[in-house]
Amino acid sequence: MSLGSFHRGLTPGLSPRGSGPGSFPEMKGSRYGENLMRGLRKLSISSFPLILVASVVHSWWLLNQYTVGPFVCIEWCPIEAAAAIVSMLCLSMVFADVVLYVWVDDAFVRTRKKTVQLHYLVEILAREPLCMLFHTMYFPQYGYRPLLTFWACDVGANVILLLLPTLYGLTRRRLSCRKASWRHAMSQMSTAIIMSFILFGVNITIFDPRDAFLVVNNGYYVIKYIEIFVIWKLALTQGMDDVFFQIFWEAQLGITLLGMFVVWVVIPWQHNRNNQSQQMSAPPLPQLSRLLPNGELSSDDFSLARRRGLFAASPSAAQRAQALLELQSVRGPQASGVRGRTISRINSKARLELLVDVLEALCLYSQTQSSRNKPSLARFLVADVLWSFVLPWVGQYQDGEGGIIDLQMLDAELGSVLIRRRSTKTVTAQSVYIAIISHGTQIELVEDDAAGKIAGTYDGKCTRFSDERRTVWKRCESQESIATSTASSSTDGIAIEGSFSDDSFNTSEVLHLVLTQLLLAVRWEPTFLGSGPKVEELAEGVVATVDASQRPILSFLIRYGIGSQDLELVSEIYWSLWCLSQDTQDNNDSAYENARWVLIESLQGRIEFWDGVRGLRLGHTLDKQSGDADFCRTALHLLIQQGALWRQSMLLANLAVNVQGDAFERTKAVRHQLSEWRDIELGQTLPEDHYISPPVPPLKPINLVKPGGDDFISTPIDPGIRFNGVDINRCQVLSSSTAPLILSCWKEPLGDRPPEVAKYMVKLGDDLRQDQLVLQMLHLMGLVWKESLPAEEHEMLRFLPYKTRAMTPNAGYVKFVPGAVSLSKALGESHGDLSAWLNAHCPPEMSMEQVLSNLCGSTAAYCVATYVLGIGDRHLDNLQITPEGHFFHIDFGFIFGEDPKPFAPRLRLPQPVASVLLQATGNAENTLLDKCFLLAGRAYIALRRSMPLWVSLLRVTGHAGGAGCPRLKANADAAVVVVMDRLRADLGSHAEEEAASEFLVVLGESTEALYPVLTDKVHQLGLFWK
Repeated sequence: MSLGSFHRGLTPGLSPRGSGPGSFPEMKGSRYGENLMRGLRKLSISSFPLILVASVVHSWWLLNQYTVGPFVCIEWCPIEAAAAIVSMLCLSMVFADVVLYVWVDDAFVRTRKKTVQLHYLVEILAREPLCMLFHTMYFPQYGYRPLLTFWACDVGANVILLLLPTLYGLTRRRLSCRKASWRHAMSQMSTAIIMSFILFGVNITIFDPRDAFLVVNNGYYVIKYIEIFVIWKLALTQGMDDVFFQIFWEAQLGITLLGMFVVWVVIPWQHNRNNQSQQMSAPPLPQLSRLLPNGELSSDDFSLARRRGLFAASPSAAQRAQALLELQSVRGPQASGVRGRTISRINSKARLELLVDVLEALCLYSQTQSSRNKPSLARFLVADVLWSFVLPWVGQYQDGEGGIIDLQMLDAELGSVLIRRRSTKTVTAQSVYIAIISHGTQIELVEDDAAGKIAGTYDGKCTRFSDERRTVWKRCESQESIATSTASSSTDGIAIEGSFSDDSFNTSEVLHLVLTQLLLAVRWEPTFLGSGPKVEELAEGVVATVDASQRPILSFLIRYGIGSQDLELVSEIYWSLWCLSQDTQDNNDSAYENARWVLIESLQGRIEFWDGVRGLRLGHTLDKQSGDADFCRTALHLLIQQGALWRQSMLLANLAVNVQGDAFERTKAVRHQLSEWRDIELGQTLPEDHYISPPVPPLKPINLVKPGGDDFISTPIDPGIRFNGVDINRCQVLSSSTAPLILSCWKEPLGDRPPEVAKYMVKLGDDLRQDQLVLQMLHLMGLVWKESLPAEEHEMLRFLPYKTRAMTPNAGYVKFVPGAVSLSKALGESHGDLSAWLNAHCPPEMSMEQVLSNLCGSTAAYCVATYVLGIGDRHLDNLQITPEGHFFHIDFGFIFGEDPKPFAPRLRLPQPVASVLLQATGNAENTLLDKCFLLAGRAYIALRRSMPLWVSLLRVTGHAGGAGCPRLKANADAAVVVVMDRLRADLGSHAEEEAASEFLVVLGESTEALYPVLTDKVHQLGLFWK
């Protein structure tokens, strides 16, 4: 996420718009003069209804004097005429301001304001008096019926002009795509009718370069000049040929000819001159339906249709067949088995299958009612599976006596392993026996009848046994032996990892992908501590026990977080449980508070985990030999310090909300408070959580300005990154009704580079858990594409999701993406030319080819993801772009088909982005836009083949209270239906190409749609009004 257009004028040191390299044309004059003119434009636009009524009244009064009888007040005629002319002049200025600052904001209109004002003045003078004359001629005899008929015919003609490209494209599409196309046509129809009401009086689209208005701009003035001729002939039949009307018609003829000259000579000439003087200006976006696999138009026909301004159809049948053949190469779970694949692919594939298995098990767990079956189901299908994944046993070990232990998995579900033991000193027959693994870290084996059963504990590096000799098996570090044991450990198609892979999706990351659902599932576990050993058997300091057989999921999360000594994981678990326990709308919030208590007590060394079924201690969490005690103390200190930073952030955010005044005054108050904290000495840092005991000795005092000391301190949203304090002069409050606070935190210095800051938003009043859910699903989609598509394609399909951390159900952190700006701001800075913005901001270490490649892949990825998840409210301020070309979405407040606007499109591919891709050539034949469509189609098929993953995830989340998503909480099945409908589950696996074709139809239609253009203009008007 980025600051977008909010930080303009607040942050010191920012260069003004239009300065520096890569600047764009800007208004002349001082800042105060610009603000004054902006205020005058707001006043003129707000006075539009009054100006329109005045213009109509004055014109009607004058014409009525000459048509219905002798003058009643002839001495008032010059005054009325002057008033009518002035009102029309004001009306033309209003339309010119709307076009210049709201409707169109590109280099052409900004540098030719006088042409724009002249055009609208001439158009209004040529249009309005004739309409009033037509009305006054027939009003005495027929009333309003002639005017209404004239209005209906004109609006109907405008609607036809606006819909002609859509109607042409609709007739070219296959029957399988008609459902989506007719929905698009209805949206186009409603938008065209709304716009035609405006086009009845004046053409506000003439300066808009969008191809959607190409036909309108070519036919609009032909129809209007025909109407002028018809009204003139009708006036002659009514006997209006006296001296006044001769002068009137001569003036109208001169104004009409001047209008023709401006429309058909001046404006095209200036457009051609502008294109010659600015090499970076973007050409109009051609129609995109030629990229969809549904038509039969040849390339020659396409060129002819493009010159005529009509929608072109798709490539030839041979090209379409080749595209569909490429789509068929997408791999999926049903494409092939695990056998025969390379080791890395087997391991990676097993990760995706493991996620599906865990989510389906959690879904079954949520619906199980039996108190006896529930713990067993969670233990065998969830906890044990996760343990075998994050803590792989398979491999070779040194037994400490010169022998080698070779451990192979026999049955992953039952936990049975095969152990071969051989000596390296003497050549003897190797001993073979069976062992059982339970709870991820426990192993039970019988070497011989005399020794009996021996139990051991595994920590990822070595296995310690409880026999008399205190045997320790140390894991071999040889990657060759690990790979060999991994290759031989696949039994009956079950892939078991032998080591942590250096893959981009490593073990920890995969666990984070389902961490939300695992924490939500804690609500279904019993909250009692369970049966433990006798009191005299408890370790020193332990006050309670947790039965891992009854609470397997919570036990796994806590034991793995502490055992792996992962500070980020422990921090994420704690703050997620904190947020869930603060949700008063959830009837199970006490279960999450109990789980938080168990986590804190485990870190403080006062809880032990036991296996109540076997009566085994699962290892003391504060084992001195493994260093868990130091880690737990560090984790507790970190949680206390993170709580202190969050409390101070909330104090500043509430201060910003309560200060009276604008964003400047609120920013001033926040900076003043930070300056006071810098200059005063604070007391010791105390825990915010009453479950955490105050540390001894006390922690050093910290605040947002002075983190203090050399100890590692981090924020809850970035627990793995050191917090170095905030830059007071760059902290600010955004201009919004909720007054969100921006904290600019210093980054770690890199060499001789000047210090940089990372920006975080402290947001009040919004539940960020829904954003977290969407971002989680985006990460999962990236994993699906990684496992299903070739490397060169999934590397392009990259998301750039921003970080969020919901601290409470109505407050949290949002981290901004460095350098990212909203698409509306980028278009505003470049006056509508996104290609010019990318060229001006391209990093020196990157080429434009790399930037455009990033734009192509990220656009395809987000188009597929937002369509499948039904994400709505996609205006230009919710679409972001970085100088590196990464395109991404923010603010997921409306998902699963919800949208605050009626008839909103199901997908949004902005035309400026498509225009940039269309200009870039991917190879000798295709553009990057063709590649974007191909990537999107293949990514869509990959998500469709992984449909069980999305269905299980949404159902688990919905059954667990929705995770802050009202739609899931109210009816999880309805949200699942939306996703399955977007993936066309009804077509079955045999119709993948048909489903992909329908998706590509929707994708192409999104670049042609009128409705997003209209809603963007309304949104832009609201921003202009602020």
